[in-house]
Amino acid sequence: MGPLRFETTVERKADTLPRYVVVPAELVEPWKLESTTPVEVTLSETPIGRRSLKRWGRGRDVWFFDLTEKQCASAGVDTGDLVRVELKRASDEPPAEVIELLENDPRARAAWDALTKARRRMLCDQVREAKAPATRTRRARRGLGLT
Repeated sequence: MGPLRFETTVERKADTLPRYVVVPAELVEPWKLESTTPVEVTLSETPIGRRSLKRWGRGRDVWFFDLTEKQCASAGVDTGDLVRVELKRASDEPPAEVIELLENDPRARAAWDALTKARRRMLCDQVREAKAPATRTRRARRGLGLT
């Protein structure tokens, strides 16, 4: 499936909470999502990176993703601003450091198999966020209980 493109406003329920963007369910429908899904986000031509697209729940038929202060500053957006959004589905494939451990260490494979889908996604995101290869490997090993 191709990217989703739409315009909307940046929202925030309270100053102590993160900003977020609401995505109408009808826009997401072609992707046939059933649960939280990693996406690559661009806001008004500024790449934001990976975010988790989540179903709102509680009576609203919409999806949303959070924005950090740093991401908002990078894109030059604030609460109430109209933004152009582009969402692309991100790869569900684990990072190379995790794959290597899964292929070469039976303890890593057992730990991975015991994780829920959400925990696997969080571990992979933590590994991907590290810039240095040594840090990525260390996070993968720690996340799989190998250190």
